Amino acid sequence: GMSTQMGQIAAMLTAVAPSKSPLQRELDGLTKVLGFVAWGAVAIMIILGLLRGETIATVLLVGIAMAVSAIPSALPTFVQGMLAYGARQLAEHRAVVKNLSDVETLGATSAINSDKTGTLTLNQMTATKLYALGQWFTVEGEGYRKTGALRHAAGKEVPDFTPLAYGLCLNSDATVSDAGVVVGDPTEAALVVLAAKLGVDAEESRRAYPREAEVPFDSAYKFMVTFHHAPLQGAETFLATMKGGPDVVIDRCSHVVTADGVVPIADAKDSILEANAELSRNGLRVLAIAVRDLAGQEAAAQADPMSLAEDFTFVALVGIIDPLRPEAIEAVRIAGEAGIEVRMITGDHAVTAAAIGRELGLGPGAISGPELRALSDEELTARLPELHVFGRVTPEDKLRIARLMQERGDVVAMTGDAVNDAAALKQADIGVAMGSGSEVTKQAGKMILTDDNFGTLVEAIRLGRTIYDKIVSYVRYQMATLFSLVLLFLVSSILDINNGT
Repeated sequence: GMSTQMGQIAAMLTAVAPSKSPLQRELDGLTKVLGFVAWGAVAIMIILGLLRGETIATVLLVGIAMAVSAIPSALPTFVQGMLAYGARQLAEHRAVVKNLSDVETLGATSAINSDKTGTLTLNQMTATKLYALGQWFTVEGEGYRKTGALRHAAGKEVPDFTPLAYGLCLNSDATVSDAGVVVGDPTEAALVVLAAKLGVDAEESRRAYPREAEVPFDSAYKFMVTFHHAPLQGAETFLATMKGGPDVVIDRCSHVVTADGVVPIADAKDSILEANAELSRNGLRVLAIAVRDLAGQEAAAQADPMSLAEDFTFVALVGIIDPLRPEAIEAVRIAGEAGIEVRMITGDHAVTAAAIGRELGLGPGAISGPELRALSDEELTARLPELHVFGRVTPEDKLRIARLMQERGDVVAMTGDAVNDAAALKQADIGVAMGSGSEVTKQAGKMILTDDNFGTLVEAIRLGRTIYDKIVSYVRYQMATLFSLVLLFLVSSILDINNGT
């Protein structure tokens, strides 16, 4: 029902009212002005004619002639023709618009709120750093190739990574073929590849230890838990694995695995948090892995798995790199030169997002979701000019940011690919869905980037501005002509030369 995640998303979509495009709003205002001027002139001409004793037929004929002259009859045809031409140009650049009016909205865009993963980055995740047992490990290899090894300090023994391997394999659904073909979430695929480099096959592990219950991932609590019958420390047990954001996973752990054994997490929490900060400062997406021995609690896991999502043992931090698109930095620079403010809105940790924002050349200022939600609408609006990176945001946060930017006068383009982005895309003046995104976002968005490329969006805005400028130039020409005709009729009526005398 409406209490589910899909129901809440549907409610947000329904609550977003449709809005007119910038050009439509301007033409509406222009029509009102033109109508006021034209009918005002007609009224003056009729009054003057009647005062001079002219027949009603003559007065009406002159008034109707003036009114017809004041109607820009060719304007709708020209505007539709230019918008159709623009839509064709955009399609050739891999940007597909649903409605012709969206072409000119692109041209009026003054701000872009961009998702990070897959839009500004390649969405080709690779685990490059590992913090486990209080030690640092470097992971060799790039992309989704399963070749590579873990490097660590000389003289150290290779640890037992069994608990980590369980978390990597069993707490994920993605598959990666030996050729590097990914089916599923790219972040989970990076974990599967890391497991392979540890000598563990994910699919074999899943067949051997099938999932008995789970707490699925949700952006509200940012973790996932799975339950399995699997061996741990030489004995068969009922095992829970947890994967998620380090901040939330650490808060649900009571112990940690160290080189000296399992100890209370309080003894190592500062070191773990510093390691997380170090990975985030380097622009890596960080996931935490934890496990819990739940021997004899199968029934509780089936009945209420969320109730068991605590008292875990922390295992490791995995640092994952998602390389920037080569053209993204240049596209951000071009957008800035064109007077378009670019903001990055992501679910990643704010420190990670800020590091990537600096690499992209975004403006100053980063804020996390909890900090953002603590601000009132007035406070957030006042701070928007100095904020260009938003981390750990929720779908409601994205919707709120877009709404407040519109209220301060921005024409906002918003990118997204996940189901929970749909409401924000519908709220934005130009919602931009990714070609590889969900069908819900494609339906909610007004434009689809078939190549998922931020550079394509910037190029689409450039084309939209070209079309918009041509329409504005034509409208100005038409208005100059029409106002000249109105003035001519009005002066002729005042000087009484309408009848040729």
